[in-house]
Amino acid sequence: MGGYATSLLQRCRDAIRATMNGFNQPVEPELARNLPQFASDIGPSDCLAALLQLSAETERLHPRLESIGVDVPHQMPQQIARLIAELPVGVRDGLADR
Repeated sequence: MGGYATSLLQRCRDAIRATMNGFNQPVEPELARNLPQFASDIGPSDCLAALLQLSAETERLHPRLESIGVDVPHQMPQQIARLIAELPVGVRDGLADR
């Protein structure tokens, strides 16, 4: 019984390692330049700014994604703008400083 359990744990560990391959790897320099950078303190407006930056980067990639057959969410920018309009004023105001 102990041998079976040990064998099962070994297989699980090996499977987890195989599926985790590639996680937490360094990001390519071109992509890293376009990703949000955070300070040690992150507030609501920081999160919103990151969302907007990632959204803009995704939108910039739309033509390239379409050219390789990816279903592009063209409604995304309008949906994000609508969500931002519903945010508390204090959170939206933090974007003016960026």
